[in-house]
Amino acid sequence: MRKIFILIVIIIIFILVNILFNNKNTYHEKSTQPLAELLNLKIQDITSFIISNNDKIVLSRPSGEVCIRIESINYCADSTKVSILKKFLNNNIKDTYDKTEENLLRLGFKKEIIPSIIINNEKTLFFGNLNKYNEIYVLQGNKIYKTLFYEGILETTTRSWLDKSTPLIPLTDTDEFDIKIIKYIYTNSKLIDERTCASMKHKEIVLTTKHSALRNSFIDLYPSDATRGGYPYSKDDESYMILLTSSNRDNSSTISIYQEEHLTYGIIDQSDLRFVIPNSVYNNVKSYCKK
Repeated sequence: MRKIFILIVIIIIFILVNILFNNKNTYHEKSTQPLAELLNLKIQDITSFIISNNDKIVLSRPSGEVCIRIESINYCADSTKVSILKKFLNNNIKDTYDKTEENLLRLGFKKEIIPSIIINNEKTLFFGNLNKYNEIYVLQGNKIYKTLFYEGILETTTRSWLDKSTPLIPLTDTDEFDIKIIKYIYTNSKLIDERTCASMKHKEIVLTTKHSALRNSFIDLYPSDATRGGYPYSKDDESYMILLTSSNRDNSSTISIYQEEHLTYGIIDQSDLRFVIPNSVYNNVKSYCKK
């Protein structure tokens, strides 16, 4: 009886060793190394990301620039989101897997669209499944890594990455400025009407609360998105140019605004970049041109 018991124990040990050996072919020991370190990436030296997910956005830092820019609009990307992207790369990996056909299929790399990030035009990371623990599988070279995922790092729109922390017009509550509103009407890309709707000095603006909404439209004005293209002179188009002239400093700003497909666009100082701004700005300005 004792011999049978010993034999059973030996068989159990043999089975357990065999299971561990087989698993070692697929799962490697957990690592405490950051993903960037395993990929030989230095976070401080990363200057570009190309993010693809059924679309593409390119983020890069041109020589001499402080911020990482969105190339398509040549505008600063949100530094917080860039930091999250770098934090993702600096995360410790939780498991490593061999790049086998079985693992590629099981971990989400055999699908029509595989999100990816190209770093410094050198390393390409492919993203597989996201599990219930908010961990994602990342393929690079002949290895698959499991690491913590951060929401939004694979988004590919300018709206997601645009720096929304800098006001479009450098005005504060204490600034004194005059406002002039000019209305333009275009038909078939031709200007058919132009008139000045309002021209108000700072003292007149702050004398009562009547003009508070208009004045506040241009203080702390932040964009929610931006596209290239400037002003499209479309059929039956109505736009407004607002001249903001400082009363206590030697500077001025111009913003042209118009609506298209229920969005309000603002163009600062006749640039080729148009920003999506609140519709309330358009409505506040338009109310002065109803007469």
